[in-house]
Parts: sequence; structure tokens; C-alpha cells
Amino acid sequence: MENIANDFTTTLSSGLTAGATTLSVVSSTGSPDVNFRIRIDDELMLVTNKGAGAQLNWTVERNIEGTIPAEHIAGAKVSQLLTVGGFKQILQEQQLNDVDLLDGTSPIPGTASPKQMKDSAQKWGGGATVCNTIAASGASQALAFATSGDKAYDVTLNSNCNFTFTGGVVGQLQTITLILRQNGSGGFIPTFPAGVKWPGGVAPIPNTSAGRIDVISIQSPDAGVTLLGSY
Repeated sequence: MENIANDFTTTLSSGLTAGATTLSVVSSTGSPDVNFRIRIDDELMLVTNKGAGAQLNWTVERNIEGTIPAEHIAGAKVSQLLTVGGFKQILQEQQLNDVDLLDGTSPIPGTASPKQMKDSAQKWGGGATVCNTIAASGASQALAFATSGDKAYDVTLNSNCNFTFTGGVVGQLQTITLILRQNGSGGFIPTFPAGVKWPGGVAPIPNTSAGRIDVISIQSPDAGVTLLGSY
């Protein structure tokens, strides 16, 4: 099972060759249980064993997620982190462990349990994302992320509209799918928070013709602190 911790760092107590599969660290206090991913310089590794006693001698898998094994000197910083590969592994384990603990929480810390996903009408149980209809946008709309999982809004623009985003859960990558419809007159422009990260740094330019539809996605992994847009 993939594990993570908050802000764990240490350093190498001795140098590491490019071909080595064991390494020694100064301290493992605060490190997660295996398996977890670390970064040393520009290389990612998967820690599969921390050894006995003070747990200072780790076994690692190298050549992961496209990073190339390299030499590292004593004193190099060792940081635990959640990578794309680690995140995908957690999601896969979540799907395979379609069970809940007795208190209804997830068997994987920091993620929603299958029961919670089902209760929020997500695809764990074959349901669909809940879609909220807003028949007239007005000049502004504050759209809330779901309390767990994803959410959709079907909004008809009857005015230039400024959209903002609220709520959400830290530790869940959540999505708001925004269906934007021009009303029978058209010509209305949606605007979004300046902090949204768009592909290439360019915000969407909607088709403002009457009756046209644009679909925009807003994601956040941290309850709206970071907003990632796509279209």
C-alpha cells in the first residue's frame, strides 16, 4: 500500500552510487510506513523497506516514473513526496479496496472511502456526477465543490458573469464541470479568478453566439487554494 506523510525530510548519511538499491539516512523519524516515494536531487525512488532498529538503512526501487538512477553524495537531501505515480497507485488501491472500515472511513488515509463515494453519487457504485442547473447566471456565481468527489453545474448565461469557487476537501483532487450555455440573445462573457492555472496560461475564449455551449473543468487538490482549469 502506498503511504505518505507531511513534510518528511532527512539527508543521506553516506554516498549512493547509481546502481545501489540500498541507502542510509541520518534519521527516519516521521517517515511514512513503506511503501513511499522519495526524491534525492532529480531522482525519484520507491522505499520498500526501512530496515530494523532505528530504520536508517532503506531498500529502494530506482528507475521509476522516468527518472534515471544517478550518484548522490553524503548529505544530499531526501524528501518524501506524493508524485503522479504515487497518486495513481493510491487511486488504484482505493478502487481495489472497495470496503470501508467500521466507522465508514477509507482504508487509505486522506481519501474518500468507497461508501462515501457511493453516497455522493460518484462512479464507485455506478452512479453519476450530480449536476446542478442554474437557469439564469446573473452577474456573479459562487460555485461550491462537492463535500466529497465531483460536481457539475449547467449554467445559462443571461449576463456577463464572474465565477468564483468555494468549498472542497483538502487531499482530494476534485472537479467542477461547468456547462456554459448562451441564452437566446448570446453575447455574454464568463470571467474566472485570476489565480486559475489554464493550459499555456491562456484563459478560455467562449463562443458567445446565441444558444452555443462551452464546457470548462475546474480542479482543485486543496479545497480551492489551487485552481486548475481546462477546456
